[in-house]
Amino acid sequence: MLALLLTPATAMACTQITRAETCRELTDVAIACELFRRRQDRPPKVLNELVPDFLGQIPTDRFDVSELTLKYRIDPDGFTVYSVGTMA
Repeated sequence: MLALLLTPATAMACTQITRAETCRELTDVAIACELFRRRQDRPPKVLNELVPDFLGQIPTDRFDVSELTLKYRIDPDGFTVYSVGTMA
């Protein structure tokens, strides 16, 4: 009975931990993109340009069921690094 009561709380805690880890990784990638931009006078065309000088590898998007890497796009005023996030 206790397990049934704790299951929702445990699931929510796991989701919060995953969100926090994803935020940290997004921050790391954004910093690497900015360092690349300052060195090359342009944002990276793709995240793989950051490896190995700025990152050891591109983090996997923990919320992407395809287990793809974090997402990236170049915007008119810079760039955006993002995750697909949770479905709920």
